[in-house]
Amino acid sequence: MGAFIVFDLTRPASFEAVTKWKEDLDSKLTLANGKNVATVLLANKCDQGQEVLTNNGIKMDQFCQENGFVGWFQTSAKENINIDEAANCLVKHIIASENDMLQSEVPDTIIPQLEKDKGGTCSSCFRAQ
Repeated sequence: MGAFIVFDLTRPASFEAVTKWKEDLDSKLTLANGKNVATVLLANKCDQGQEVLTNNGIKMDQFCQENGFVGWFQTSAKENINIDEAANCLVKHIIASENDMLQSEVPDTIIPQLEKDKGGTCSSCFRAQ
């Protein structure tokens, strides 16, 4: 699972709602291990030339880190700018969290302890005579 939260660069009030949307998402959706889903912030309509909110990448990076976003992108859905890059970033983080969950689970596999003095096979193995 993963999510995009999108705000409109031409409407600064939409950016003001981003933290509320993220908190709402985190309160309603968590992974099996209790962690929040990977979320990427999209600053849409970058083709409109009003990038005052995002002209300081360091501040945006800090905002994302403080609010639990895995990253952010300036995008344009209309002009297809950074859409693939944002999706690839999200998928990469989804896969990473799934790998983390798989590694933390106790495996269901039982590995037999072979007895070396009995020919080195487990009791259920067929032995050629």
